Amino acid sequence: MNFDQVVRLSANFYLKHYHRELKLVVNALEIEEFNPDVIKFSDLILTQENSRLNLSGFQLHLAPEKPYWLSRLILDKGQLLLDLDSLSQLLAVKEKSGHGDSAALYRELLSALSALPDIKIKELSAELFSPRKKVRDKLLLVDSHLDLMANTRVSINLTANRQDLVSLQAGFDAKAIAGELTADLGKLNSLTARYFEQPLMITGKLNSDFTLIPAAASWSLAASNQVSNSRLDLSGITGEAASFLVDGDFTLNYRDNVLKAATGQGSELIIKPAAETVKSLKGKLKQKKLKQDINRYLLENIPYQVIVAAGSTVNLDINKTLLSGKLQLDSQLKNGEISIKLPKFTITGQAQTAHWQLDYQQQQPIEQLGKALLSLQGEMLYSPLETTLAVKAGELLLKEVKHQEQRMQQGVFELAKPTLIQFRDDQVRLSETLLLTSVFERVQIEQQSFEQIRGEHNVQQIAAALGIDSTWQLDDALSLTSEHLFDKNVVKGKLMFDNTPLSELLARAELPELLSLDGQMDNEIHYEFDLAAQALSARVSGQLLNGFGSYDDIVFDDIKGRWSCFWQEPQLSCEQLSFSGGEVDAGIDITEVISKGKFFWQQDNWSYQLGQFSAGLLGGAVSLAPVDIFSDQAFSGTLTLTHISLAELVALQQQPGIDVTGFLDGELPFSYDSNGLSIKRGILVNQGEGIIKVDGNPAVEQLKQSQPGLKFALDALKKLHYQHLGSEVTMSPDGATEIKMSMQGRNPDIARPIHFNYLHQENLLQLLRSLRIDSQLSEDIEQAISK
Repeated sequence: MNFDQVVRLSANFYLKHYHRELKLVVNALEIEEFNPDVIKFSDLILTQENSRLNLSGFQLHLAPEKPYWLSRLILDKGQLLLDLDSLSQLLAVKEKSGHGDSAALYRELLSALSALPDIKIKELSAELFSPRKKVRDKLLLVDSHLDLMANTRVSINLTANRQDLVSLQAGFDAKAIAGELTADLGKLNSLTARYFEQPLMITGKLNSDFTLIPAAASWSLAASNQVSNSRLDLSGITGEAASFLVDGDFTLNYRDNVLKAATGQGSELIIKPAAETVKSLKGKLKQKKLKQDINRYLLENIPYQVIVAAGSTVNLDINKTLLSGKLQLDSQLKNGEISIKLPKFTITGQAQTAHWQLDYQQQQPIEQLGKALLSLQGEMLYSPLETTLAVKAGELLLKEVKHQEQRMQQGVFELAKPTLIQFRDDQVRLSETLLLTSVFERVQIEQQSFEQIRGEHNVQQIAAALGIDSTWQLDDALSLTSEHLFDKNVVKGKLMFDNTPLSELLARAELPELLSLDGQMDNEIHYEFDLAAQALSARVSGQLLNGFGSYDDIVFDDIKGRWSCFWQEPQLSCEQLSFSGGEVDAGIDITEVISKGKFFWQQDNWSYQLGQFSAGLLGGAVSLAPVDIFSDQAFSGTLTLTHISLAELVALQQQPGIDVTGFLDGELPFSYDSNGLSIKRGILVNQGEGIIKVDGNPAVEQLKQSQPGLKFALDALKKLHYQHLGSEVTMSPDGATEIKMSMQGRNPDIARPIHFNYLHQENLLQLLRSLRIDSQLSEDIEQAISK
């Protein structure tokens, strides 16, 4: 037995009796040099079950004053074959049987390290393997130095599979281990994940100033870090594609199996979603089957870079596989910027909860939306089956909105009370009514302008559709209500004016200058809008009550109206359009006016089919045969007069000494064009016999004196019992009227029959106007006397 064998047997005896649990055996030992200053081993092999350590060129430098007489260990080259399965079992046994106080263990370790010599390793290759997982990796430790006797310093350079893995500079003191670490996170994480379960995957380069502190339960870590070209993969926690590229500064703390990452004051992290995460998100958006413009807007504004603001923290509880913390994420989008704040959140594989706040500022106008500012806050609860969103407060501000002929300077939507929104099976459900208020300022709709429009809105789920009931106040003058139903690609709605003053509506319309109208109006608009085809159809129905007004000096009162119309772009058709009036004062009292017709409009061309018109006039009636009226075209018709009282007709002339009894029927053919109204050869004839009395009329008496030859004929009119009384009426557009009259009858005082022909010329329009003036003057005098 040589000296080498004696040393090997002695070492094995020591390990077997004093460190049995290590199962460590010295298999080979060859001493190259042995003297009082140094011991050199040409070969030293140690095994531990499936693990093996082979050291070549191993030197022990001796000094009597040092612990164990060792002052320095130098390794030229070493090889380590490490069975991680066996090592894990050994560490588990040691953990169960050993100390639970990490601080005490650290003190023991520090005491043992302080007794060790200075250690230098030129090259130590290691091969890690796991028979259970059937994986194998190679590590290389080069030019590393453990200066345990001089302030306890460690310098380690480790490579894996011929690539740099970790560079470590550290120092030991009585309370902690502090140092600097440079690591390739991807290789380190991949290496670890091959042997141990890893819910979190991260790649990139890490530079870290760290401190390891032993505590009663386990070690704790505090580190200031900088990562570059890093990739964080959360799919092991979220169960779906969730990978992000990370650059920036952050702190890292570990204690009691909880890892905490945070951005410090004045520092931030830049995070970019990986391509597969963006692709997954786009796929989800497309599956939601949102409206085309909304879907396009969301796809265009996926944030491709997110900044984690200072003060954000993320905690990973390894035992519970739980993420928690608080975050503020800021991102610049295509058209603006967005900020998402999560004051408190937790994420597990089965559930996610978060308090959240969303602030969005759109800096560049987007097509029809103009500029927008959105602020929302609430809570969110997510599970694989359902997501519940509690919106506690919200406000949407729109500016400079422009769409075709519509303009709005500013509009605000505000949440009136908190509400719950549920997402399940790609469906959105409102668990209760959503209450909103809105204020729009400086609104231009077609030719109408409003300083302010206020609204209150109730939003509720109706089966798979969304219903919105609203009340509106326009400039504190007009009130209306609306009902809308959003169902897939169709929007159905109803707008209602109830008991609305007509003058408030017409004040916003371009009416003829001399026309004024008022009354109470009810109106309903039922519409349907196909979003896919961009087609609008609507039905309009309503009525006018207690209408009154005037045109120039023509006054009308007690006007009623009804209408029913249908709009199918580009045509409006009103199959029912009727009006009635109690009284119209046009110089002649017109009563019981009834008008019924149909109206059509398309591309600035309109037509009106008057089917019925009748009214009471001078004790009789006037009616109009059906007539078609077209825009920018002349039209003609026939006005029929029935049972017109001659007594009332003559009374219009206000001539003393003239009395007439009897009635007239007639037809007045008329035409209307750009020049005005004209009548051509209208016929009026008597209905039955009557009496004409002309006696004491100043104009007739003067005519007798000036033309004595007419005296006989005019005297015959003092008491003429006529059998025939007819006239032919012609009127030009300027009102000049020519009436050719013929009378046949008998005067009891004259034996022979009377035949009388007379031509009367007068401006009928001026006459009617003068009659209206006289009537108005009489009313003004009566009102003045009554006061």
